[in-house]
Amino acid sequence: MPRNLTIQHIRTTRANLDSQKTASGLVQGEIYLITDERRMAVGMAVNDYENLAIPIHVGTTSPADTTKLWLDTN
Repeated sequence: MPRNLTIQHIRTTRANLDSQKTASGLVQGEIYLITDERRMAVGMAVNDYENLAIPIHVGTTSPADTTKLWLDTN
């Protein structure tokens, strides 16, 4: 497994993610940042995804709550 690759994610809304699920447009293992809910999900199959139970913080400054996963948008 190569370690020199950048991990990328897809930014989307819950409605769009559900639409892609219905159309079998998801990718197994792909990471989705659900922007309208500030949550993450992972594609499990072309028509299925799992929500991650990790609360996230999106922004350019670190969160006050250090139990949140921080996605730096710098």
